[in-house]
Amino acid sequence: MLDPVSNATLEYVAQQYVEDSALLRNARSGLVRSGDIRLRDLKRHDERLSAHLDGLALAGEMGRRLVSRALENPGKGELFTAAVCALRERRLDELTKLLALAEALPEARAGLYSAFGWVSAQCLRGVAAALLDAKASYHRAIGLVACGMHGVDAGLALTTALSETDAALVAVAIRLAGQSGRTDLLPQCLDRLRAEVPGHRFLAARSAVLLGDHGIALDSLQDMALAPGAYQAPAVGLLLKTVPLSRAHEVLTTLARDPSQTRVTLHGIASAGDPRYVDWLLARMQDPTCARLAGHAFNVVTGADLSDRHLDTNPPADDSPASEGALHADSAAAVEDEDESLPWPCPAKTAAWWNENGDTFPPSVRHFMGQAVTRAHCLAVLRSGRQRSRAAAAEYLRLLSPSSSSFNVAAPAWRQERLIEAAI
Repeated sequence: MLDPVSNATLEYVAQQYVEDSALLRNARSGLVRSGDIRLRDLKRHDERLSAHLDGLALAGEMGRRLVSRALENPGKGELFTAAVCALRERRLDELTKLLALAEALPEARAGLYSAFGWVSAQCLRGVAAALLDAKASYHRAIGLVACGMHGVDAGLALTTALSETDAALVAVAIRLAGQSGRTDLLPQCLDRLRAEVPGHRFLAARSAVLLGDHGIALDSLQDMALAPGAYQAPAVGLLLKTVPLSRAHEVLTTLARDPSQTRVTLHGIASAGDPRYVDWLLARMQDPTCARLAGHAFNVVTGADLSDRHLDTNPPADDSPASEGALHADSAAAVEDEDESLPWPCPAKTAAWWNENGDTFPPSVRHFMGQAVTRAHCLAVLRSGRQRSRAAAAEYLRLLSPSSSSFNVAAPAWRQERLIEAAI
């Protein structure tokens, strides 16, 4: 039997596993959207997180008790850790309690969702099916989320959910229809373009485009792309990856006329991939409020990594958007969060690189990371690119093959590596 000192030591170590697992999960949610993280970097982080979760499993009953105690002050990380432990050990009664807790705490739900994406498909065997068959709409929505994270067809459960009245369940179903490659669900997505809920209309347009509709769904997406609001930037991103460059030019010209739309225009240029706009990007690099986003767009179009090619520079003495008076206070934090992981471009060095290499980029030809958009190139970006470019590559792959399922760039790194190798 262990002496009291050993028990205390083990409890201290297990407590660190609990706390660090929550912290590492929360840090990971930022890494998967980062502009400077590659798959290999994510893998190192995932290995650390996995080691902590494995340590909790070895701690047995002590670990379960400490995980439960952490839920006295539940956040995303705490809910993630508890759900992973419950799913791995198939403690279904505990999982039911966690589902109820997540339903009562919307701000922590993402932690539960990410737990379903983290564990292996084997851990979800029987669990996901039970959720999809549940009476409670919230449970069914989580079952659909789990299927989406693992690229599994939810079958009739997804078809049925698209016809439900519960707004949250319908939103998940519309999103999953687009991710799943279920082209048979295109008519139902198109029907939802007339939904009263704006979020449903956006998700329906997005899913319909991913499923191959280049008519009314693209028109709806363009309307959203030209209207400031929560859905404008993602609508611009998908629209300008999809439409011919002549149509993309019309949209970008409209956006560029309004100075308040500069950042949205930069997102659009990155998606359109037309080298004709590089000079405009170089000019925006002089403006501290959007310089980093302009540098990112330059990278996406040309494939010239600012850090790797030493085209970056130190940040200005005060790079806070709020201090420059060019942004409203309520948007400054969002801008800083979006730009935080991006390098500061050196306008002079970047312009010199473009003067030397620009002739190799034919105008009015769509470029993505310096090359034409092909399946092989997108897979190469998924293998070695940074997270934001990897997300764009995954979206391009869907547009190239509407009946395929979406590649999840937020999945555990080892799972992503396996899927990439299988696709090459």
